[in-house]
Amino acid sequence: MGLHLSVDNTAEIFGSVTSIADLAQFSFAGEDSQRLHIYRAEEIARTDWRDEIRDMEMEYATGISVTFNDGSKLHVAAWADCCDRTFYCDHCGQGALAA
Repeated sequence: MGLHLSVDNTAEIFGSVTSIADLAQFSFAGEDSQRLHIYRAEEIARTDWRDEIRDMEMEYATGISVTFNDGSKLHVAAWADCCDRTFYCDHCGQGALAA
């Protein structure tokens, strides 16, 4: 799988053409999308946008949703290819070798 980013500007409060979520999606540009997992996605968001985050929710094993101070949201669906449970996964500790 890898990485899927989705921006939701419906609750953006300033009427800006570009929201914080629009900008935040570029924090993931340098990442290997085949190896990115939700814990790394959370780390990137918290590191790059810590002063702009109002709320963050983790969706177990599938992604995160980040709400920024301007009301915009960034949804990040991310799981590394190793998380397909065929091999042991360093990130979630599950897979064939974990049994």
